[in-house]
Amino acid sequence: MDNGLQVSVDSKAEKTDQADKKYLLVTVTYKNTGSEPVDYNEFDWKQTSDSANMKAPEIPVLDEEPLGDGSLKAGETVTGFVAVKPDAASISYFANIIDKEATATWRLK
Repeated sequence: MDNGLQVSVDSKAEKTDQADKKYLLVTVTYKNTGSEPVDYNEFDWKQTSDSANMKAPEIPVLDEEPLGDGSLKAGETVTGFVAVKPDAASISYFANIIDKEATATWRLK
């Protein structure tokens, strides 16, 4: 991206939360290769169903913490998970929360 931010989807794993709901935990990484701080947020991501419905990440009740939000200084990296429904067809990254089109999309199936 123009600001030096690199974003990747690293892995996925199914998990059942404390309320007995199933989720797909998608591990994502942000790496700031630029010279200025860059913000990150788990709500930079949206899941898409097979029927093309797009929605924000899920919020499971788990022992581990999701990606959350913050700011990366130049050279810093953060990795965390984004929870989606287990039947999500894809996950998309939006560089700007008001964008209508995804910056990048990864298939989950």
